[in-house]
Amino acid sequence: MQNNYNIASVTFRDRIITVKNFFEYNDIEISPQKFKFKVRYPKTIFRHKKAIDKEDIIKILNGCSDLRLRTYVMLLASTGLRATEALSIRLKDLDITSEPAKLIIRGEYTKTKVDRYVFLTKEVKGQIKIWLDYKYRTRRISYKDKDTGRGITEYRTPEKKPYGLIFSINQLINQNQSSYTLL
Repeated sequence: MQNNYNIASVTFRDRIITVKNFFEYNDIEISPQKFKFKVRYPKTIFRHKKAIDKEDIIKILNGCSDLRLRTYVMLLASTGLRATEALSIRLKDLDITSEPAKLIIRGEYTKTKVDRYVFLTKEVKGQIKIWLDYKYRTRRISYKDKDTGRGITEYRTPEKKPYGLIFSINQLINQNQSSYTLL
């Protein structure tokens, strides 16, 4: 068995409290006064975390080959949104026409359960426009008809629904398609 004494002071404090609660649950009396005199919790040292700098963010964004991922990461980096907050954004929550662009975050997805809004930078606004243009572009879809067995090619444009999520993937499938290809 390996002994690991390099645990954080907060973890060590939590372990002491857990043992104390276990003893009290099993009717082992512990005098609070004696416990206070005999047991010393380790001092907690708070360290300031350093934020990543602009060059690191640029490297991360340049490493994103997917347009949707790049837009998502850029949105997170510029607004400070939590992951679920950014994924819950609908088209109707986004106001790109105003200056500066504004984004409403619904309360059911925030930590505090309160609606709030954030302003978008010009770069994020442009990136979101690029992503939405790409997402709702006209595309060629090829599939094999189940009844006739013939290959069919159609051009389709996804419908912009106000309650549609910005970062969701469109599915352009008919009932009679067995397989399809987006081109």
